[in-house]
Amino acid sequence: MKKIFYSKVTKTIAWIMLLALTLAFTYELYSAVNEYVSVDEYSVYDFKNEFESSRAVGDLLDTPIQLLVSAYRELDIGSVHIHQHNGQILYMESTPAPTLTPSPVELTPVPTIIPRTQSVVELKPTVEPIPAPTTPALIPAEAEAADMNVYEHVKEYFSFLEDSEGLEYYVRINDAVFRNCDAESEKDLMENRFYYLAERSSAGECSYESSGYRGSLRSLNSYFDADEMYGSDSIVVCSAIKDDYARKMEECWNAQEAVIRESYRTLLVLLGGMVLIVIYLIAAAGKNSAGEIKRSGMDKLWTEIYLALMLGGSIGAVALCVILIESSVSTLYGAIPQYISEPLIYVTAVLGMLITVGSLLMLVRKLKQGQFIKDSVCCVLIALAWRIAKAVILWLFRVLRTIWRYFARTWRALSTEIRSIMAKKTGRWLIGGLSVFSFLLWLCGTFTPDAPIFLLFAIVIFAAAVYALIKRAKDMDEIRKGTKEIKGGKLSYKIAAPHSADLKELADDINHIAKGLDESVAAKLKAEKLKTELITNVSHDLKTPLTSIISYTELLSKVEDLPEEASDYIAIIASKSDKLKRLTQDLFDISKVQSGNENINFERLDAALLIEQSLAEYEKEINSSGLDFVVNLEKDVYISADGKKMSRAVGNLIGNILKYSMSGTRVFILLRANEGKAWMEFKNIASYYMDFDPEEIVGRFVRGDESRSSEGSGLGLAIAKSYVEACKGSFELNIDGDLFKITIGFDRA
Repeated sequence: MKKIFYSKVTKTIAWIMLLALTLAFTYELYSAVNEYVSVDEYSVYDFKNEFESSRAVGDLLDTPIQLLVSAYRELDIGSVHIHQHNGQILYMESTPAPTLTPSPVELTPVPTIIPRTQSVVELKPTVEPIPAPTTPALIPAEAEAADMNVYEHVKEYFSFLEDSEGLEYYVRINDAVFRNCDAESEKDLMENRFYYLAERSSAGECSYESSGYRGSLRSLNSYFDADEMYGSDSIVVCSAIKDDYARKMEECWNAQEAVIRESYRTLLVLLGGMVLIVIYLIAAAGKNSAGEIKRSGMDKLWTEIYLALMLGGSIGAVALCVILIESSVSTLYGAIPQYISEPLIYVTAVLGMLITVGSLLMLVRKLKQGQFIKDSVCCVLIALAWRIAKAVILWLFRVLRTIWRYFARTWRALSTEIRSIMAKKTGRWLIGGLSVFSFLLWLCGTFTPDAPIFLLFAIVIFAAAVYALIKRAKDMDEIRKGTKEIKGGKLSYKIAAPHSADLKELADDINHIAKGLDESVAAKLKAEKLKTELITNVSHDLKTPLTSIISYTELLSKVEDLPEEASDYIAIIASKSDKLKRLTQDLFDISKVQSGNENINFERLDAALLIEQSLAEYEKEINSSGLDFVVNLEKDVYISADGKKMSRAVGNLIGNILKYSMSGTRVFILLRANEGKAWMEFKNIASYYMDFDPEEIVGRFVRGDESRSSEGSGLGLAIAKSYVEACKGSFELNIDGDLFKITIGFDRA
């Protein structure tokens, strides 16, 4: 039995049944909506027990009240003006409430409106202008700016009921009457099955009466907390639905109720079947035919992915189905033909069910495997946050412990220094002098009120102390000046002997340090010069034998009938000797320029032309390199430099790019000018991991490719940097991940 329950065949059958029930459920729902709308496109039935409680009836009866209140709310008619902004009351301002005595004004009878939705009545704007009342009315602050009196404004609001079909209304404000029927008073409308009467006296007392409708209706002052909004106006509003129109609405209500009741049972049965199948799939999820829990590759995805799929699939499918059904059955929104929308509805329902139930089953599998929390991104982030917090706490503990130890050592050292100062002659003199100075000042301050002569003594003592401090400050300034000179590289500078014994000892120590540094730098410069001269001499001496080797190699290569093996050896000798010749020349060049023996011939160069010529020299290698060169050169940018040296430097950089760039990537060569400077940029993506220091890579014989699998001597960047700096330019190298960037800067000529 267990094998049958957990078998793939049973699960497949369950999935097929689930999809079939989903299609049946969608078909039944779609058919019910079609049938519901075929009765009437707009809903009258709203799941009430009887038609007399339908919200469509209440909304229709409430419409004149809402229009009248909206007019009052905008114009603030009455003894208190309520100033509002975005629906919020800001403040109320008391003003006299004049009595309104206009002549009766009537509206031409117009039909009432149809309920357009379940709870909203569609109001259409007026088409023809409405005549103004014969007598002037109250002009509040807001209406005065628009040159409109109260009754014109109220009439404008009631003009929205021009296209109504079944609603009749009678409105009286003081002596002004607004109506769209032949009723002489509100009592004529109270003969209908559904009517609503709301009255407000000039004293502010409100009452209302309704018939037929069993829901809740609103009175005049239920829309506002402030009764002063209406001032001392006497208001009567009566609205009624024509009996024949009410019968039409009731017939529509009954037909739509029948559709809902019939489809409800079928949909409930189908939904129950779908729930039972989903329960079975949940019970069988994650287990094979033997009832064992197995973990697959899909189970290793994050839990949040399946949660997002489940929620997104269900909500998205329902929302899309609702949109498609509404677009298919509604004449107002019917933008998609039914023969297109109906298949889309079924496909959406099936896909939504597959995604939702499939994601739910994957979550159930994770729960059964005990991996629901472990596979969660939130769990991983919480664990990471805990590790970070733990590390931060430990770090803070170590920092606080280090600070504590530092202060402890500092205190001990300070105590030692105080003791050492006391043990030295200068320290004793300083502490003794400070004590005597303080005592004398106290003594002078104590006796000055009785004998003012002590004030003079205090001034003399203070002046002597200031003089001593100035002398000591002068000694400190000399020492500070000397340290700055030495720091700036002037190692031969000597600090003059201070007057204070302790400062004199400090000055002597600094002078000895400077002398030692001077001797060390001189020895280092001498060694560097000897090394450079050695390299230069060796490079020069190698040229003659190399020239002979290359010449004899060329002669041997022209000898006929040599064995094939000998020809191969000759080719190898030629290649290696040529490489050795280039290396020797590079060594010679860099030694000359770094030793200062290179002659630099400055001339006005076109920087763009310089780069273009170097690119042309490497055109063949660029075309076969598989690299995409992006060259953007600003024209008319001139610099002052040695043309040969800069051509060699730019050529070395392009050759370096061709050797070490990753195939298939882009190379950017840019030339731009701004603020009197010219900038050349060379950017490429390296084909190897760059874990070296930018300052290190421009050294001699240093290569970024540590395996040295590519050709090169490691002198290319060093030569380029040396030539640029010899031409008084700047050479900057930056590394950002795999991005290798070199920026060369010159003053514009």
